[in-house]
Amino acid sequence: MTEDEHFMMVALEEAKKGMGPKRFGAVVVCNGKVMAKACSTTYEDNDGTQHAEIKAISKACRALKSRHLPDCVLYSTAEPCMMCTGAALWEKIRRIVYGMSRKDALEFFEHSNHWSKSISELVPKDCEVVSGVLRGECIEILKQTLKG
Repeated sequence: MTEDEHFMMVALEEAKKGMGPKRFGAVVVCNGKVMAKACSTTYEDNDGTQHAEIKAISKACRALKSRHLPDCVLYSTAEPCMMCTGAALWEKIRRIVYGMSRKDALEFFEHSNHWSKSISELVPKDCEVVSGVLRGECIEILKQTLKG
């Protein structure tokens, strides 16, 4: 198992903790250590900003007592949306790893206009993006949560 697969498994475990019908997980790792992890709570909190990535980034900033996370990696079970990508860039995260693509995830959403740009269109060249890590497992978690 690669390091990326290992930390994606942590993100998948976080996604399983979610209570809503569409669950996602995210982990922020710094120098090989998990600094923060979170699951999406948009449905439970009635708050569309409570994406797993936003919550994990916020927790990592508090844990590291820093507004910037240039030595950190963001792992997400799905390609981060524009809001989450923006948060990662504001905090200077320079490596983002995700499982399922936005196209994979969009088949589960009725309204997808908020996810109109891919991450590759949003990040600068100095931000490494790795896609498809445990893609099948990430899609399966989302399918399972929709079944109830």
